[in-house]
Amino acid sequence: MSVNAAIGWRVIHTGCSGHASNLAGIQWLQRVLGPEYWVHRIRLNRGFLHLDVVLSLPRPGLAIVCGDALVEGLPDFLDGWDLVEVSVEDTIRLECSGLVLDDKTYVCAAEHERVAEALTKHGQEVVTLVYDVVYMWGGSFRCSHHPLVRHSELD
Repeated sequence: MSVNAAIGWRVIHTGCSGHASNLAGIQWLQRVLGPEYWVHRIRLNRGFLHLDVVLSLPRPGLAIVCGDALVEGLPDFLDGWDLVEVSVEDTIRLECSGLVLDDKTYVCAAEHERVAEALTKHGQEVVTLVYDVVYMWGGSFRCSHHPLVRHSELD
């Protein structure tokens, strides 16, 4: 199934490199989330741990992506989108691994000037912070936050 055919479903893009993720994990996630979700596997080259290292979706129609990290090339759902392309070397510096606050606001490391400038040109408000020390532990903004669920949302 293509992402475009999944209209009406909630689509969860999930990287699969066989290194830190695999098909069994994707199948487990699909079972846990249930039929109202579609877990879309995006195959990654083995050297990449997670999808957020090679793909970020600040808003519908805009992506930061390292095409060289994707086994099958760019996913079809990105057709017609504005792309901020990064290299494999940029992924090592975690240039895709920013934090989407909403469809207008993106947080990234101050060191990622080119990405920040490109997003700004595409109408995003980009918040930059010095974050280079965290890279020593192999993480960035996406690695340093957790989803927030308010109890009132569950009632």
